Amino acid sequence: MQVQGRTTLAGSIVAMLLVLATALLLAPAPAQAQTIRESGRVAELPWSGYWWPTYTGHTNLFDPGRPLEKYDRYIEATTGTRGGSQEWERRNRSTNNPAASWWGHCHAWAAASIWLPEPPAGVTRNGISFTQDDLEGLITALYYQPVVRWINGRRAYSQNDPRYSAAAYEDMFPAWLDYVTRLYIGYYRYPVIFDIDRGPEVWNFPAYAYERTLVQNANGTQSVTLRIRFASATLNTRGTRFFERTYTYTLRPGTLGQYTGASRTNHPDFSWIPGGRRQSPSVNPHIDPDVVNEIIGGGYRV
Repeated sequence: MQVQGRTTLAGSIVAMLLVLATALLLAPAPAQAQTIRESGRVAELPWSGYWWPTYTGHTNLFDPGRPLEKYDRYIEATTGTRGGSQEWERRNRSTNNPAASWWGHCHAWAAASIWLPEPPAGVTRNGISFTQDDLEGLITALYYQPVVRWINGRRAYSQNDPRYSAAAYEDMFPAWLDYVTRLYIGYYRYPVIFDIDRGPEVWNFPAYAYERTLVQNANGTQSVTLRIRFASATLNTRGTRFFERTYTYTLRPGTLGQYTGASRTNHPDFSWIPGGRRQSPSVNPHIDPDVVNEIIGGGYRV
């Protein structure tokens, strides 16, 4: 009886193992993570201009031989009175403080590069030669106060500001970065401007293309890698030069997402699109839009 009991028990165990093995073989494999790829590109590319810093240690609009000096010489050649744009810019928009070396016209160039077609490679008027950089500089000066259509994000004025860590003043959350990029560039095929620095400095660049890879995780979250292409700010450039930034983040339904890896400290601060230009006291009053159009020629309208 004892041996028979052990034999019966062993047989039962073997039978159970066979059933379990059969069940494992027939069971569906665990769901694989689903990967979805997409890309987008605008209909008309923004052009690569220059951010024309105001720090005197860099290349400035008011430097000798640069756009505003040539503009004033043109005014003198056509009216007999020397213009005052160069001196006004130097007096009102220049600094020799190294801490402010990032100040400049990146917002104005970014807006103009979206709102207007690229100016010609160069023209000569009344014996004065204007390079493409000169023409872009004059346009950029006129767009110093663009019409801003804010999309998302808050500018971080100072990391010492007690509001800096408050939710309402945080940078663009991943869900918004994802949405804005796909809506404007992917759906509307229209450029969008990002301040790519999450700190107090502001570096505006027009974004015009992206590649997005999404991995659908088993826990319901989505891991996203978003590579955005921006028009770069460079001198002596025809057309569009670019650079790219890659952002990684996790999206979860009902939340604003969470940046991952290096993107935790390296992601956009805010986003906007231009709606034209405004005349205001902050715009150089000695630059006449009609004169700039006259210099560029060809029916160009700033």
